Amino acid sequence: MTAQQLNPSLTVEAHLLGPVDADIRTSRFVLRDHPEMAAWLLTILDFILWKRGHYTEEKRIADPPGGETLARLVAGAVILVGQRPDGGLALRLNPGFEVGLWLSARRPGKPALTTTLALAEDPELARWLLDCFLRSDPPAPPAPGPLADSLRRHGILVNEPPPPEANFPDPGLPTDPAADLSTAARVIPQAPGQSIPAEARQLLGRHTPRLPAGWAIAWTVDAGTNLVFPTFTDPGAVPATAGVPGSLAPVRAEAWRLQLDAAKLHLEQNRYAVLREIVPAGPRARLRHYVRQLVERGYFPALGDGQVELRAAIHNEPTIASLHLGLARIVSRFCGETVQASYCYLSCYEAGAVLLRHR
Repeated sequence: MTAQQLNPSLTVEAHLLGPVDADIRTSRFVLRDHPEMAAWLLTILDFILWKRGHYTEEKRIADPPGGETLARLVAGAVILVGQRPDGGLALRLNPGFEVGLWLSARRPGKPALTTTLALAEDPELARWLLDCFLRSDPPAPPAPGPLADSLRRHGILVNEPPPPEANFPDPGLPTDPAADLSTAARVIPQAPGQSIPAEARQLLGRHTPRLPAGWAIAWTVDAGTNLVFPTFTDPGAVPATAGVPGSLAPVRAEAWRLQLDAAKLHLEQNRYAVLREIVPAGPRARLRHYVRQLVERGYFPALGDGQVELRAAIHNEPTIASLHLGLARIVSRFCGETVQASYCYLSCYEAGAVLLRHR
């Protein structure tokens, strides 16, 4: 019998809801990227269990993480900010907040498994998962029993690894970096092993494409739409003057301006308009290839999402969600009103699927 192993495709997100006034705000943290949240959630789990009588000794919720994580908790109304008598700021936990864990795991030859659990719904499972992101090495599979059964049921432990990861861009796909660079208003270089540069991350927002590791990346900022896309390049191929526009950038910018002006007029007269060539040819071909890989490599859950029988969808798939933010900015400029890129669904329709008219 093959030994059980931790599923390398496992993704765990902390989803926190913060009610404020008549609204409910949502914060999401990928725990692989935010181990400080895993440590904080462990103290919340112990507090909940103490309140339920699992501990005789009082358990307290630790102070929330600081820095950018705290700023996101405040924006999500998980942490409320008040005024102290001395004029300073007082932070307190929103008494109505809720927290859960969202799990996603790919499996060989099967649809992806996605599960949403309240933090204390399965305390032993939650503790084991949170502890995973506080270790330098993966934990050993537990002994046979309820925890091991739960880990297998959610696809966390598997007998064999899932298919390889899908990346954008795909190292195995032929590319033409020169063509991508030619229509860029500017190029932001990223050396192998470096994190995404701040300028590119600002354009991408909180979601970033699934980049392959160990490659030199050139982030091209389209001269027309201002969308940013990664392309492969040799480390020395992007010049030091990377901010200088490509040779065809003025042509791309002018063509986009003329199309946008015509579309705005059509919108005023007909209440709709069509924009074409939003994504340049190179990135468009790579996006198509990437989405097909998501299908082939088991990223989509089982068909049937409660609305369409033959449809499966991925919520906030990172590569597509980063594009979604850029599209929202285009619509904002196009319509003259600010549009929020709240969330997106990447949907896969099988032959014969029917999506009824809806608004």
